[in-house]
Amino acid sequence: MATTGRVKCTWHTSGSVRLVKDPAILAAFAAEFAYCWVCGRTDGPFPRKLEIHHIVKSGRSDERCNLFRACQRCHDIIEGHCCGQPCGGRYPRIELEHVLYLKRIFDARHYNRLRLMILAGRATLPRAQKPPKIYYSEFCITRRCEGWQAAAAMEKKR
Repeated sequence: MATTGRVKCTWHTSGSVRLVKDPAILAAFAAEFAYCWVCGRTDGPFPRKLEIHHIVKSGRSDERCNLFRACQRCHDIIEGHCCGQPCGGRYPRIELEHVLYLKRIFDARHYNRLRLMILAGRATLPRAQKPPKIYYSEFCITRRCEGWQAAAAMEKKR
């Protein structure tokens, strides 16, 4: 049992990597971010269940650097499932580089590329890139702002 700040958490070892498993960290993360980082949806008038996505799947460590907030639809798209658009067609895939970009914007304080590489057991990760424009447009409509950068600025003011 180790202590991280005020939260007690359990460390599990997967190979040589220590993983954190703590429901309190997940609850605090969910309370801090009450909307999807991809499309901006909340539990409002047209709710989509909000979920916590683990950026690095291996071991699903509950460290803040490995957590990402997404609604059920966007989480499914990140996981590689096809989701149809209301007007027909399919939403474009959200790749790891897009997830890293959004993590860096919305939770910059906990963005730790090196730790993610260690969790993934990789020497490198893809370079962070903006997700496809359709998500940016949807986020702007939903959150009534100028996009992800403006939303990140609003988060910092809180």
